[in-house]
Amino acid sequence: MMKRPFLCVSLLAFATSASIFAEEVKFMLKFEPGKSYITESQIEQASSMQMAGQNIDSKVSMKMVTSQVVSKSEEGLDIVQEIDSLKMDMLAAGMELKFDSENPGGGMLDAMISPMMKSKSTLTLDGDGKVVEVVAEVAPGMENMGMGEAEVTQSAREVFDLMPNKVISEGDSWKSTSNFPTGGMTEAPVPINYVLTFDSMVEKDGHKMAKVIIKGTIDDGDENLQVTSRELGGEMLFDPAIGQPREVMMNFDVEIGLPEGIEVAEGAAGKMPLVMKTVSKLKEIK
Repeated sequence: MMKRPFLCVSLLAFATSASIFAEEVKFMLKFEPGKSYITESQIEQASSMQMAGQNIDSKVSMKMVTSQVVSKSEEGLDIVQEIDSLKMDMLAAGMELKFDSENPGGGMLDAMISPMMKSKSTLTLDGDGKVVEVVAEVAPGMENMGMGEAEVTQSAREVFDLMPNKVISEGDSWKSTSNFPTGGMTEAPVPINYVLTFDSMVEKDGHKMAKVIIKGTIDDGDENLQVTSRELGGEMLFDPAIGQPREVMMNFDVEIGLPEGIEVAEGAAGKMPLVMKTVSKLKEIK
């Protein structure tokens, strides 16, 4: 007869002890004026589109190094983000194309991608570390290639959008909304609703970091373009000692319905599957 109360007390004691020893981390980005934060990203992307009487498959593999240079401003901090180097291999409709910003060869991709190297953004933070403004500088014509102002702006603020800017206990979750640019196929980016969970503390490469599980759901696009998701999410390793994610891994598996006016192959679904995997690592603070 006494087993059930004893079990309840035991469970309560276990839950209490677990909460006492649970780790707490303040998830807020920190930047030091005068420093540069160097990030290396590997991006793999595949898409397929049935239009104009043919099936067009494309695959892209990119290795990109970006820098964030921090300086003081009247509001708080200015963070200027630029692309330092970019290597790209593309297979489109059976044609192989390559680009290397450090060794341009004058090929077809050089003319298309070189202007992107001049794109940059300036993100302004207030004294509380909140984003006040993002100003994107984009070369003419980049909007037509899916690297317009919306894409550059979102690239600058993407990690900021995921941060709750408060202390989170191990096992707890928070919500965030970020934007998914569609490369000019819509007037506005498509919102993604994220749930982020502080899973546990882990050690990697000599650093003690908070492992965060990221799961997302995508809202519909505008009335002329519907976006559905098969998989959205990933994992982040956040280092509270420096206030920076050392590694972010994201998977995007979506299907984009083409807007009216685009010629689609007869019998085709009128949708473009898009799969993208990204791994970004903080390589250096100097």
